[in-house]
Amino acid sequence: MVMAFGLLLAAPGSAMAAGGLDLRFQFTASDGYRIAVGGYGATAVINAAKPGGSSDRAWSTYVARGRVSPSAIEADFGALGRVDMRFRPSGDIVHGKRHRHCVGPNRYTIQPGVFIGSVRFRGEGGYTSAKVHRVKGRVVKPRILRCLDSFAERFERSGQGKPAEEKAKVTRLSAFARSGLTAMLFGAQERGGKAGYVAEIEQTVGSLGVFRGVFVRASPATFAADNALSSAAITPPAPFSGSASFQRGPTGVKSWTGSLAVSFPGAPNVSLVDPRFHVQLSRSW
Repeated sequence: MVMAFGLLLAAPGSAMAAGGLDLRFQFTASDGYRIAVGGYGATAVINAAKPGGSSDRAWSTYVARGRVSPSAIEADFGALGRVDMRFRPSGDIVHGKRHRHCVGPNRYTIQPGVFIGSVRFRGEGGYTSAKVHRVKGRVVKPRILRCLDSFAERFERSGQGKPAEEKAKVTRLSAFARSGLTAMLFGAQERGGKAGYVAEIEQTVGSLGVFRGVFVRASPATFAADNALSSAAITPPAPFSGSASFQRGPTGVKSWTGSLAVSFPGAPNVSLVDPRFHVQLSRSW
């Protein structure tokens, strides 16, 4: 579902640029939120993911300038907290499988170990908080492989490599808006009797980059579009609330109205209906 729309935002695991190294570790806060910390180059990342079902997800990611070396992550996240951890290798280095036709390294090198120091984090409004001083983690080199066969694997996993006759028609509605330092995306998709919804927002808040997202699966009855693709009604489940309607008039003028909103971790009740949204309703052949 998310891949079908093309990610507006990237979670920490996919945001790591190629080359160099990637320090990362994660732990569970007392309220069940999964906290992941990573660092690469001069960038540090904290991701807080809300516990949910096997496919439903909600997260907020915070990106700060910091100091990252092969053995340490240090960054100030302002009012949200701070990361100051040192990496101590432990155990044998692990190598991933080799890939073919690569520019540069052809496999990942993973050094397990322990991060020691201090992580202090408190999300906006206290939606989650955590303090740790010791946690298992790893250093991965490089962050991304540039190999033709690894790209092919991702392509096949996305389902795009299947013959056309095996694919059900996909109905999609996407709404995108950008204003100043904020960008927002809402997407709905129905395919083969299944529906899914995604909402993402990207902001610059002070010195931090903030990326939030929600993805849920739902009954196909929550997304209704007519055969002419001139209208659609959207009623997604929590953490969405309200509903929205799309209309395309005889002259092609589009309207996007309703009370649809979404609650991200740390940012509740964000409206997804606004005249600034550019809305598109489409269906595959």
